[in-house]
Amino acid sequence: MLSEFFQSDHFLALSIALLVFLVALFLAVKRWIGFWITVVLLVFSLAAGILINNQSSLQNFFDSYSSSAEEHEKEDAFQKQMLQAVEDLKMEMSIEKENLKKVVLQVQEIVDSIDLQKQKVQQFIEETRERFKSEYSQQNPSDDSSSDANDQ
Repeated sequence: MLSEFFQSDHFLALSIALLVFLVALFLAVKRWIGFWITVVLLVFSLAAGILINNQSSLQNFFDSYSSSAEEHEKEDAFQKQMLQAVEDLKMEMSIEKENLKKVVLQVQEIVDSIDLQKQKVQQFIEETRERFKSEYSQQNPSDDSSSDANDQ
């Protein structure tokens, strides 16, 4: 138990604080240093003891700070990647939208062309029907007059 104490951080903190305190006390008694320097050395010995005693807490604090900074950098990099991916998707969507507009215009042109062809075919059918009617009526004039009489 005692050997563990001599190997622990508590013993190191106690020994450094005690060493600085004894040196400050010796120098103050011999009048080699003034009162304010003695106070500074005593405060330093207390601060050194406290810092060494809480070394693991301080180490954890600095580790968490550095890891949080690394995590923050990773998050920033991830956000940049996400923003780049979104921008790429937007650009790709606009390209696909333009391609779709071109396809729709082509389909509309095809539909218009089909409608025009349909009108031409209907017109041709009407012209052909009229021609056959006129040719038929010229070949059979008596049937046409009797059919006109039946129609009335």
